[in-house]
This record gives sequence, structure tokens and C-alpha cells, in this order.
Amino acid sequence: MALKAFGENIYYTSLQYGVKDLRNSVGMYNLFKVFVALAENDKAKRCSDVVIDWWFVALKEVVLGMASDRLTPWQTPQYPGRQKEREIFKTQIEMMHLREVTDMLQEISAYRVSLTQHEDLSVAEVCMVLGLAFIHSRSYVLAREHLEHAADIYGTADKEKREIINSGLRLIPKPSLHVPMPHASSSS
Repeated sequence: MALKAFGENIYYTSLQYGVKDLRNSVGMYNLFKVFVALAENDKAKRCSDVVIDWWFVALKEVVLGMASDRLTPWQTPQYPGRQKEREIFKTQIEMMHLREVTDMLQEISAYRVSLTQHEDLSVAEVCMVLGLAFIHSRSYVLAREHLEHAADIYGTADKEKREIINSGLRLIPKPSLHVPMPHASSSS
């Protein structure tokens, strides 16, 4: 029953807003949760992959200014009902509650760690996306923590991902240290 309801939600949201609209990520996340509850890990992983991929593309564009190709999942530039004005990621992100999104991504990260019993590239991917989300919400300590963790997992293996991580880290303001000045003692 839940699978049908969430599937219909994704279908109708896709018709109204477009296939890759970020509002669909919530429906995919809900499907992920159902498949986790049913212990269908392969299906859960595929749903979580879609969520991570959509948010990575959107946050890479909004936070880092790296535009996506905007092709549909079928690699075509057009589909019936496509409304380009609704595809602006900045607008989509502003309509969503980023706190709920980061909670959703953190749950996916914990799930991926539990599946592999160690932190693999799929965990690094979620950490990278979380880092970008935290930059966007100005939670810089969490952003740095997640981006550095992703960098540790990726190592030097993936130059493109390392460049994205480094670009994100450069956007995080350096912490300022406040050193109090000693008060002059008044002598009378």
C-alpha cells in the first residue's frame, strides 16, 4: 500500500513539476524507507542513489556555480510537459526545508554505512552532498566536517570529486579567533 502511494506521489509530482524536480526526492526517500523496512536493500540503495544524485546536481549548481546539462533521465533535452522555468534549482531549494533534506541525507548515509560495515565511496558521495547542503545553509562547521570526511574516503582516486570538495571547502569562511585584550587596571 505504501509503495503504491509513494509511487503515485512521485508520478504526479513529476507530471506537475518535472522528473528531476527536487520535490520528487522526498518521494524517492520515502520509497527508500519502505524498502529498508522490507529489507529489500538493493531497491533501497537504488532509491537512495537517485536522491543523492538529484541533490548533488542541484547543490553543485547552486553552491558551486557548476551548471548541469539539464537532460532528462532518458538523456533527451525535452519531454512532454517540460516547463524550464520550474527547473531552477535555486528556486526549488528555497521552497524546501533544508533541515529536513540534511536529515534525510544523514539517514541515507547511516544506512549505507550499516550495509557495508565500513565507509566506502557511496558514503563519501553522501558526505560530499551533505557538505554542500550545509554550506548552503551556512552551517560551516558541519560543512567542513562532511567535506573533509568525504575527501578522506575518496583519497586521490577521483580527481573530479576532489575538485568539487576543494571548491566547497574554499567557500567556507575561516574561523576568526577573538583574543581578549587584558583590561588596564585602574590604580587610584
